[in-house]
This record gives sequence, C-alpha cells and structure tokens, in this order.
Amino acid sequence: ANAPKPLDPLKLAANLTYLGRQGLINIGGLSVGYLSGRFHPQHFPDPPDKTEIYRPYKSWYCDDHLDDLLDNTGGGPDPLPASSPLRFGVDVLLTSEWPAFADIAKQPPPALPEALKSDPARVETLGSPAVGALVSGIATRYHFAGTEDVYYAMPPFRNKCHATRFYALGGCGNPHKEKSIKAFSIVPLAKMTTAQREKLREGAGPSPFSTEEAPAGDAPK
Repeated sequence: ANAPKPLDPLKLAANLTYLGRQGLINIGGLSVGYLSGRFHPQHFPDPPDKTEIYRPYKSWYCDDHLDDLLDNTGGGPDPLPASSPLRFGVDVLLTSEWPAFADIAKQPPPALPEALKSDPARVETLGSPAVGALVSGIATRYHFAGTEDVYYAMPPFRNKCHATRFYALGGCGNPHKEKSIKAFSIVPLAKMTTAQREKLREGAGPSPFSTEEAPAGDAPK
C-alpha cells in the first residue's frame, strides 16, 4: 500500500532519482521544481488521466499539471504563507522544453545559437507556451531545459522577486558536440538575505517570456 506510484519521485540508484510528471523536491538543500513531457495543444486542456499510473507513460502534460506546480511555488492566484521557504521562488526549474518567447519573430532572443538562427522555421515554433507561462509565474533562479539539442546560456532576466538564468543543454553524446553538462555552485534562496536577492537583479533585462512584470517593490521581503 505504501509503494511509490510510477509518477512519484523514485530513487533508482545512488545519486539517480526519477522525478515524475511534475512537482517539487529538495535536493541537497535546493528547492527544485520540475515539469516533464511536451506541450500538446489537443491534450493540454484535458484533465489528468487518473489511470495514468497503470498505463504506458504519456509524452504530454496537461493544464492541471501546470496549475499544480504554479500553486505550489507561489505562481498561482493565492500567495504562499510568509513562513513558506518558497515565498522567494525556487532555486532550480527543470523542464523538457524551452519556454516560448513572447514575440520571437520581431525580437529574437539575444545570442541565439547559430544552429537555431540558421533555421527560421524552427525558430518560429521554438518553445512551449505552457512552459513560457510557467517561467513567467515562478520566480526561479535557474531554469534548465533540453529538447533542442543545443547549448544556450541566455542573459539573466528579471522575475517578480529576483532574476532568472536560463540554460539549454545539448543531449549527451550529441553529434555537434554541444555542451551537455554544466557545474554550478548555488546558495539556496531561502538562505540569502534580502540584499543578496535584490543584487541578483543587477544587470538583468526584462523577461522575454511575458509582457507584464511585477515591479521590484512588489517582491517579498
């Protein structure tokens, strides 16, 4: 009765954990939010399949998965309690897909990799609107994504509390030798002072994933 469900985090081996569809997990003191799968416009509005745990893994997520993650990380309509360590956001967000940019045709992301810039059709369909909404709602320090099989380190952009740095990584052993692994030393947001969190916004630009942004004064103290 206490066996973990297939969609729950499951430790497979030392330092190897299957996270599941979506959720939050604490890894070494860092708060990590995650959403797996891809955006499928036909299935996104559907409620979660209650029998999914007994069936082969579906490659798409739905609106309820997104809402649950937003609600649990302070990106939903109701604010988190003042005692919540997540009131300043999450340290890391993991998604399969890139976020969709607000207006990529008129304003391409800065320093976009040449492998993407040389393929206009690919650029026009780049990213998921659902992940774009997720990034706009969650104040995350770092966001890591794959699927495009290129390495991309985007300049930091302001979120509602501090700033986000987005990194895309290539697949392991990819033929173009794009970087697929990167090391970081991260101080948890919950252990940073207000001044340290505000300093993260220095030099950061506006978010390319949303048209509205909470002013710095609205950030939790």
